Amino acid sequence: MEIVQGVTLSITPEGSRIKLTCPHRSMVVYAVPADLSWVCKPDLLPVHALSGFFKSLLDLRDPKIIGLMQDWGLYCRELPLEVQDASNSKS
Repeated sequence: MEIVQGVTLSITPEGSRIKLTCPHRSMVVYAVPADLSWVCKPDLLPVHALSGFFKSLLDLRDPKIIGLMQDWGLYCRELPLEVQDASNSKS
């Protein structure tokens, strides 16, 4: 379990929990294996699921979603993937 300023990440073989807490709100987000997240290892499942979810959500280009995100001060943009040097990978 890792805690960073109101964010608690718990990873188990069954899935992951991301607890978000502040004095005004509290929520837990669950990330479990699913059709679009099978490609990632369990320790990266919450990252893969959340980034994929936000990409799919924004790909809808729904003005209501964009407006809601702006209301909460949330903005997303994809970053290029880091290419791993094949000579450094273990066989």
